[in-house]
Amino acid sequence: MTAYKITCQGDPADIIQLCKTVLVSKSAKIKSIDLDQAIIVSTFRYGINPNGLKMVIHVNHLDQDDYQISISAEFTNAVDVYGIADRKAAEIEQLIQHQLEQPSSHNTELHQHDFQQALNQVKSTSIVSWTSIVLIGLSISAIPTGFGFILIPLIGLIGAVIGLPFSRWLAKRAHQVVVIERHNESHHDYFWLYDTVARLAAKANIPTPEVGVYQSEDMNAFASGATPQHSVVAFSTGLLEQMDEAEIEAVVAHEIGHIISNDMRGMAILTGLISSFVLVFTLPLQGLRILNLLGNSFSTIVEIILWLTKLVLSIVLTFFGSLLVKKYSRNREYKADAIASLLVGKDSMISALSRLSQEKIAIPIEQRGFNAFKISNQSQWAEIFNTHPSIEKRIQALQTGIHSPV
Repeated sequence: MTAYKITCQGDPADIIQLCKTVLVSKSAKIKSIDLDQAIIVSTFRYGINPNGLKMVIHVNHLDQDDYQISISAEFTNAVDVYGIADRKAAEIEQLIQHQLEQPSSHNTELHQHDFQQALNQVKSTSIVSWTSIVLIGLSISAIPTGFGFILIPLIGLIGAVIGLPFSRWLAKRAHQVVVIERHNESHHDYFWLYDTVARLAAKANIPTPEVGVYQSEDMNAFASGATPQHSVVAFSTGLLEQMDEAEIEAVVAHEIGHIISNDMRGMAILTGLISSFVLVFTLPLQGLRILNLLGNSFSTIVEIILWLTKLVLSIVLTFFGSLLVKKYSRNREYKADAIASLLVGKDSMISALSRLSQEKIAIPIEQRGFNAFKISNQSQWAEIFNTHPSIEKRIQALQTGIHSPV
């Protein structure tokens, strides 16, 4: 593995930003940015492995204003026989060198970056990448039941898809949302909120969703709906009373980020696939129970063993499936924050999150079934069991720009 080095001058934070912009322009996925150590870790797709090639860029301080950019790449699970990783590192080295030699063009790229392209890049994470693992497992687990029975377990997925169009109605009903109508003078006090949502929706190139307000002392908001054309964003009275205009605008942008990324659809599909996965694995046990029940020599002991095995297997698979769903949920929160930073600026989003970190009021019990779709869901459990990352990690991600291309 060859380390390519570039000597340059400037502020290390600016150098890191320049390197990040170059990496993203070449379709790299930023894994982490450590500003204190001046290190960027990124990955590139290689074959079917989306993270097959790992690249590390380290900015070392030499003396005074002189710095050295060190670039190295290697495969994470293969031997670089043909020097592909080294060639990728050399390519990035040349692009960074070019940007350093033409700072004016670099600044133009940073400040006049095509907004829509950046927006599309942030929301490009597809549910396909999350469901592929489940689908592979679903296919493998279908072997003991026969592929002809694969349609039976897909009932879980079909049920999730059928229920998705009702998600907006259910969310509004659970929160007793009052939908703001721009032509209704009795809603005059919230015209500014409707206009804010409409303006940011237009900027994100989606139809204006329904805008609602619900009575709750906790600072929160949520988005729900099967498609951008049939969605709602709603805000608690606690949030509207305790946040300033810029912070509320950031929350609006965050919720619009969920809508344009089709996060509600992604959650429904992934949850349905998990249910199908559990059903496929437990289907053979259910078949054995039926055979035991209809056979000439019914055994109570066999029935108990099969029933307990099915119960334990269902619980275990559902538990691990829920962890996958929560991992996806945490990832989409980072993405929605990044989209908000593009729409209104990261400082406003950081300010809104800082205000949410001061929240002391718990979400009402009758609303907790929709916790995953809210902007804030603080919990005392370890992060692996939560639908949201910690506020501190979300702020750090915004500060370093891990999930944003600019």
